[in-house]
Amino acid sequence: MGWSLNDKHAGVRGAALAALAALYAQEDNIAPMDTFSARFADRILQMADDVDDGVVAKALTVLAALLQAELMELDQARTLTSSPHHLSLPVGCEESHERPSLSTEDCCV
Repeated sequence: MGWSLNDKHAGVRGAALAALAALYAQEDNIAPMDTFSARFADRILQMADDVDDGVVAKALTVLAALLQAELMELDQARTLTSSPHHLSLPVGCEESHERPSLSTEDCCV
Protein backbone atom coordinates (compact mmCIF):
# COMPACT_ATOMS: atom_id res chain seq x y z
CA MET A 1 0.00 0.00 0.00
CA GLY A 2 2.84 2.38 0.78
CA TRP A 3 4.06 2.49 -2.79
CA SER A 4 0.60 3.59 -3.93
CA LEU A 5 1.33 6.86 -2.14
CA ASN A 6 3.67 7.66 -5.05
CA ASP A 7 1.30 6.77 -7.88
CA LYS A 8 0.93 9.31 -10.69
CA HIS A 9 -2.88 9.12 -10.48
CA ALA A 10 -4.47 11.20 -7.74
CA GLY A 11 -7.27 8.65 -7.33
CA VAL A 12 -4.78 5.94 -6.40
CA ARG A 13 -2.94 8.20 -3.95
CA GLY A 14 -6.27 9.25 -2.43
CA ALA A 15 -7.48 5.66 -2.10
CA ALA A 16 -4.25 4.67 -0.35
CA LEU A 17 -4.65 7.55 2.10
CA ALA A 18 -8.31 6.69 2.71
CA ALA A 19 -7.32 3.11 3.52
CA LEU A 20 -4.62 4.35 5.89
CA ALA A 21 -7.08 6.70 7.60
CA ALA A 22 -9.42 3.76 8.17
CA LEU A 23 -6.58 1.66 9.58
CA TYR A 24 -5.34 4.39 11.91
CA ALA A 25 -8.90 4.98 13.13
CA GLN A 26 -8.78 1.56 14.78
CA GLU A 27 -6.59 1.78 17.87
CA ASP A 28 -5.66 -1.92 17.63
CA ASN A 29 -3.96 -1.24 14.27
CA ILE A 30 -1.63 1.48 15.48
CA ALA A 31 1.11 -0.62 17.14
CA PRO A 32 1.38 -3.15 14.28
CA MET A 33 1.74 -0.26 11.82
CA ASP A 34 4.68 1.31 13.65
CA THR A 35 7.27 0.24 11.05
CA PHE A 36 5.04 1.29 8.15
CA SER A 37 4.39 4.63 9.81
CA ALA A 38 8.09 5.29 10.32
CA ARG A 39 8.86 4.39 6.70
CA PHE A 40 6.10 6.45 5.04
CA ALA A 41 5.46 9.37 7.44
CA ASP A 42 7.67 11.70 5.41
CA ARG A 43 5.84 10.80 2.19
CA ILE A 44 2.46 11.39 3.83
CA LEU A 45 3.78 14.73 5.06
CA GLN A 46 4.81 15.63 1.48
CA MET A 47 1.31 14.72 0.28
CA ALA A 48 -0.10 17.59 2.34
CA ASP A 49 1.18 19.72 -0.55
CA ASP A 50 -0.14 17.48 -3.36
CA VAL A 51 -1.50 19.00 -6.58
CA ASP A 52 -4.91 17.39 -5.92
CA ASP A 53 -6.99 19.00 -3.15
CA GLY A 54 -8.72 15.71 -2.32
CA VAL A 55 -5.36 14.05 -1.74
CA VAL A 56 -4.31 16.99 0.45
CA ALA A 57 -7.43 16.64 2.61
CA LYS A 58 -6.89 12.90 3.05
CA ALA A 59 -3.19 13.40 3.79
CA LEU A 60 -4.07 15.90 6.53
CA THR A 61 -6.51 13.40 8.02
CA VAL A 62 -3.81 10.72 8.11
CA LEU A 63 -1.26 13.17 9.53
CA ALA A 64 -3.70 14.09 12.29
CA ALA A 65 -4.08 10.38 13.09
CA LEU A 66 -0.28 9.96 13.17
CA LEU A 67 0.02 12.87 15.59
CA GLN A 68 -2.83 11.57 17.74
CA ALA A 69 -1.18 8.13 17.90
CA GLU A 70 2.17 9.75 18.70
CA LEU A 71 3.70 8.20 15.58
CA MET A 72 4.84 11.62 14.40
CA GLU A 73 6.35 14.46 16.35
CA LEU A 74 4.65 17.82 16.38
CA ASP A 75 7.89 19.46 15.19
CA GLN A 76 7.87 17.26 12.10
CA ALA A 77 4.30 18.30 11.30
CA ARG A 78 5.20 21.98 11.73
CA THR A 79 7.08 21.83 8.41
CA LEU A 80 3.63 22.10 6.82
CA THR A 81 3.31 25.73 7.82
CA SER A 82 5.53 26.77 4.90
CA SER A 83 3.14 25.24 2.35
CA PRO A 84 -0.19 26.64 1.16
CA HIS A 85 -1.97 23.75 2.89
CA HIS A 86 -1.10 23.29 6.53
CA LEU A 87 -2.27 21.92 9.83
CA SER A 88 -3.90 24.49 12.03
CA LEU A 89 -2.80 23.53 15.51
CA PRO A 90 -5.08 24.34 18.42
CA VAL A 91 -4.13 27.54 20.23
CA GLY A 92 -2.20 26.91 23.41
CA CYS A 93 -0.91 23.42 22.66
CA GLU A 94 2.64 24.73 22.26
CA GLU A 95 2.72 26.37 25.66
CA SER A 96 1.16 23.47 27.53
CA HIS A 97 3.26 20.76 25.81
CA GLU A 98 0.11 18.69 25.53
CA ARG A 99 -0.42 16.58 22.44
CA PRO A 100 -3.29 18.22 20.57
CA SER A 101 -6.42 16.32 19.74
CA LEU A 102 -6.60 16.79 15.99
CA SER A 103 -9.48 15.88 13.77
CA THR A 104 -10.44 16.82 10.24
CA GLU A 105 -12.08 19.94 11.68
CA ASP A 106 -8.64 21.06 12.88
CA CYS A 107 -7.17 20.92 9.38
CA CYS A 108 -7.04 23.79 6.96
CA VAL A 109 -7.49 22.85 3.31
